Amino acid sequence: MYLGPYKRLEESSYMNYFIFKSWLNLGFSQGHAKHEFFVDMTCEGCSNAVTRVLHRLGGVQFDIDLPNKKVFIDSEHNVDTLLETLKKTGKNASYLGEKPAQ
Repeated sequence: MYLGPYKRLEESSYMNYFIFKSWLNLGFSQGHAKHEFFVDMTCEGCSNAVTRVLHRLGGVQFDIDLPNKKVFIDSEHNVDTLLETLKKTGKNASYLGEKPAQ
């Protein structure tokens, strides 16, 4: 499917794009800190696993940067909960820090 200036995206990539765009349009990140995590993702299956565990946790908005193996999460959950949730994918995960909301 064609999304204007954006590259042609596969269905699962489009879902991540849509989630991220909806998050920006709703202004969810305002007033919250965005947390940055490294997750050792190597493929779409890995990013789908991250999406699955974060949806199961609930109360999160997130963006997955598969090429750079990063996940940005906006949530009121504490960092330990978010990190343990990401580790449920079976991938190595670590907390990189807090990014101020823009």
